Amino acid sequence: MYDFHKQKQESNAICFVHPLFQQGREDLLCEIKRKLSNTKKEEPFQIEEKPSEDFQENIEELNSRLAKLEEQERQRAWLKSECKKLQ
Repeated sequence: MYDFHKQKQESNAICFVHPLFQQGREDLLCEIKRKLSNTKKEEPFQIEEKPSEDFQENIEELNSRLAKLEEQERQRAWLKSECKKLQ
């Protein structure tokens, strides 16, 4: 993961070594990095300059629904005011 490698010792003990992990050289520790995986990196999300056709259709549909809701709200407010006049 960090490029440490097993190294057998004479006493059959196993030791992990890294060329940048040296006694008294704390300045080298920041150079020890995790290996990058071999999996394909995902490209960063990019915003299209021009909205796609489907996206544009969705926006138009939402605007249409919003206009209908606004009209219904106007009608509701008008009916409410008419009901108050009758009381």
